[in-house]
Amino acid sequence: MLETISCNLCGGSDTELLFGVSDSSTSQKQKFNIVRCRSCDLVYVNPRPTQGVISRYYPQDSYYSYRFQDQNTLKRRIRNHVLEEEGGYSHSGKDDILVIAMGKIIKHLLKNQVLMSIPYVPGGKALDIGCGCGELLLWLKNHGWSEVCGVEMSRSAADLANRHGLNVFCGTLEQARYPDRFFDLISLNQVLEHMHDPMQTLKEVHRMLKPDGLLLVGVPNFGSFENAVLGRHQSILTEVPRHLYHFTLRTLTRMLDESGFSVRRTAGKTFFIPSVNLKSLKLVFENETRAKFLWSVFRIYGERPLRYLFSPEKEAFGQLFTFYAHKRPAGALAAMGKQ
Repeated sequence: MLETISCNLCGGSDTELLFGVSDSSTSQKQKFNIVRCRSCDLVYVNPRPTQGVISRYYPQDSYYSYRFQDQNTLKRRIRNHVLEEEGGYSHSGKDDILVIAMGKIIKHLLKNQVLMSIPYVPGGKALDIGCGCGELLLWLKNHGWSEVCGVEMSRSAADLANRHGLNVFCGTLEQARYPDRFFDLISLNQVLEHMHDPMQTLKEVHRMLKPDGLLLVGVPNFGSFENAVLGRHQSILTEVPRHLYHFTLRTLTRMLDESGFSVRRTAGKTFFIPSVNLKSLKLVFENETRAKFLWSVFRIYGERPLRYLFSPEKEAFGQLFTFYAHKRPAGALAAMGKQ
């Protein structure tokens, strides 16, 4: 069942069709329209599956966040070391020389591109919304956070998390009914774009976050250079209709602002994501002319590095980015409401 909606950011209904994208998660290959609001530029799927049927587009046996990843691979061990360094956590003491050396090199080369840097809060309480099987929660629990909670719509993923000793509520954020001003950290990592009402989600998060708490929001960047070149062949768009919204730096900043948050900084994965680029270029090769394919290859691997080098807004190049936000003071919100 599909529903037609108004813009979640400005409430407008005047949109332009950008392109149609076929669902890749089911055998039906259903086509969905991606539109852009003419008033505020928010990009979203319209019409879209209702909340009652959206679960059929999430394969329970293969969706990436519904299963634990092997933490003993070299990549995961380096990632763990960098996260500990960035957040001020004590190390486990099990890291070998290679992990430590690679961690330092990566931290230096990819400065401000570690997408999820979580500062340690002694005795802190954390909530991960759309937590899947609870991998982030388990990491936080093992690194000294006193209380970690999760919200997840998938019953199988929530059950898997709880079997690992976590506290994950299966249902919506509103149904979980967490107390006001309760959490020091709330994470929406690659989740907000899945929400049917992201504005309402952020307002509920605002209610639950402590005045000095931290909100982390990680999303794909619809305004990336790759997206401008590849258009409907950008492989991230194959997540439609699971990805109901497609944010840019400007539209998500505005949504956070109107939900009562101030963005302190953003971190973008501005380097290449090989698997994403190769999958996207494969789609161009299969669906466009050879000239268009070769031109796309040149723009991604030749033009992009030069543009990035001289761009004053390097964060806008990230295929993924994370927003670090805090609640605005109560006085600022009151003044805003009188305007």
